[in-house]
Amino acid sequence: SLPKGDATPFTNSAAFEALKAAAAAAAVSPPVCGCGGCAVNTTKVMAALGVDAAVCGSVGRDDAAGVVRRGLEARGLQDLCKEPDDVGAVTGEVLCLVTPDGERTFAYRPGASASLATASFLEALRACGKRPGLVYFDVYTLLNPGRLLEDGARESRSLGARIGLNLGSTNIVTAQHARLWAFLDAGGCDVLTLNLAEAQAL
Repeated sequence: SLPKGDATPFTNSAAFEALKAAAAAAAVSPPVCGCGGCAVNTTKVMAALGVDAAVCGSVGRDDAAGVVRRGLEARGLQDLCKEPDDVGAVTGEVLCLVTPDGERTFAYRPGASASLATASFLEALRACGKRPGLVYFDVYTLLNPGRLLEDGARESRSLGARIGLNLGSTNIVTAQHARLWAFLDAGGCDVLTLNLAEAQAL
């Protein structure tokens, strides 16, 4: 079973696909597929407010990648997403399950997003063409190779950007507790977004 109100990772693609099928069969309304996720949803809002915004991540070479890229283009977001060296890597997906009480529970398959390395992020940062005012990281970057959050934030700040961080998973906050506090204590973050459960886990 999935912990209600939290995000649970799936590394087994077959299990994730089975969960998607079961969720679709039990849904009271047709499932909706779109381009989203914590960081992307934030940039959607910023773009809607008239702010120039870009998204950097990693997507596969599959149909889902097309959904992501078309979604970014439709919302006026600059697409700085990379493709991993592994040509068989699938684009990450998040399944959002909403119960009758309005609570959202997530299951996610990281896919290609987990392969984004610091060097690729820095390349994208320099390619955006403008000096960034805010670079917003998601807590899932703590699952990426190396020290993407720390190194990416330091380079972003050297360009004059403020740093935002979304703590979108109590599981990750708990597992990466010491690393998160080291980052925060070092003054690595200017804007922190979190809910009550994530605050308690922190």
